[in-house]
Amino acid sequence: PGIAGLTRQPLLWALALWSGVHLLPNGDLAHVLLFAPMLVFSFVGMGIVERRRRRAMAAETWARLTARTSVWPFAALIAGRWRPQGMPSLVRLAIWAASWAALWYLHEPVIGVWPGV
Repeated sequence: PGIAGLTRQPLLWALALWSGVHLLPNGDLAHVLLFAPMLVFSFVGMGIVERRRRRAMAAETWARLTARTSVWPFAALIAGRWRPQGMPSLVRLAIWAASWAALWYLHEPVIGVWPGV
């Protein structure tokens, strides 16, 4: 259900997305040393977590639990193995939009760089 239907590793995908989009515009050595290991950690970590979970569960349990999802975001949705149940609540969408706006506009005062550049 929920985000697990889109991907089994939402936190590691979020870290990969965050580090990747910060690595692109900040290509100097300091930023490469900061963001590149996080990007590599995210993808390596996905493989490690998947292998550990697969080994910890019986084969039929793993197959049943992973049949309707994927490690790759949206892959199960595109393949038709997973369908969201209903629309996300307006409260959740409002919280997401407010959080994103706050992070966007607080980026310059806190980090010192406007993210729109």
